[in-house]
Amino acid sequence: ATTLSSTLNVSNDVSMGQHLNVDGDVSFGSNLAVAGTAYATDISTGSLIVDDLTLDSNTITTPGNTHLLLQPGGSNDGDERVVVKGDLWVDGSINFSGDMIQTNTNVQVTDQLDISNTGTGPALIARQYGAQPVAQFYDDANLAMEIMNGGDVSMNSNLAVAGEISANTLVIG
Repeated sequence: ATTLSSTLNVSNDVSMGQHLNVDGDVSFGSNLAVAGTAYATDISTGSLIVDDLTLDSNTITTPGNTHLLLQPGGSNDGDERVVVKGDLWVDGSINFSGDMIQTNTNVQVTDQLDISNTGTGPALIARQYGAQPVAQFYDDANLAMEIMNGGDVSMNSNLAVAGEISANTLVIG
């Protein structure tokens, strides 16, 4: 064991057989490369700052409008990933520029859901595979309307029409 109580300046490589424990700040003038054994692949720190990215107390922050773009291998080949294990809380907006894929997920919206479309297709597409209703609409806890398997529509109250009604078959009253 060696104790150093002042500054150590090294102009070439430094190799350590086990661990380096530092009680205080460490500054690297350029890069920190970590490779080798199972012990050498872990970095433990209270706070890690890389350029404008700060990892501290399980939080990733960037100043201002700095964007974080992950591009493994320096390419944008579609294999980029950010994996979150556990809950993800976002304090701000989420903007998607690609597909939103939902897998075995319950989505709860605590405010009004407004679907708008200025494109050429429909604003909402709902597909139900299997012999279950396509959609159910509730007024409080009461089922108000249901689009059933096969497309039949069931209303549990009166149907009020402000315009004309057109029917290709017999309407039973």
